[in-house]
Amino acid sequence: MTDAPMPSAQSPTARPFWREPALIFAALSGLAFVVLGLRAMAIPMTTSSGFGLPALCVTDALWVQVYGSRTMLLGILAIAFAALGNVAALGLMFGIGATLPFFDMALIIGQTGPGPILFRHAAYVVWLGLGTILLWRLHRRRVTGV
Repeated sequence: MTDAPMPSAQSPTARPFWREPALIFAALSGLAFVVLGLRAMAIPMTTSSGFGLPALCVTDALWVQVYGSRTMLLGILAIAFAALGNVAALGLMFGIGATLPFFDMALIIGQTGPGPILFRHAAYVVWLGLGTILLWRLHRRRVTGV
């Protein structure tokens, strides 16, 4: 083994984010979350039905705009961290973010009972879990050089 330091995300020898599949996955996921958040802000009544908790009137759908802002913020953070090559922060964000659909599913089950809409939320868990694995593998490779 050599004593040469491993390239960090900021070093000139690190690959740019558009050449790392895990970072591309994270950036595209971030873009998808920004789109989902914007959709929730623009059409909350439709989004509430797609979420699994249909609103009866516009004031009932105000929570959807809060959900949309949360989703949009997480998407913007994912894009920013990917562009900066901050793999550790992205891995943590995706890993912790994978718990959010469980809370969403618990709310849906409590209000409307179990149903097929839960599969969509379960797909988010799988998507974020896959992102977490890819990002942590990249982080380990950058840290250890293996």
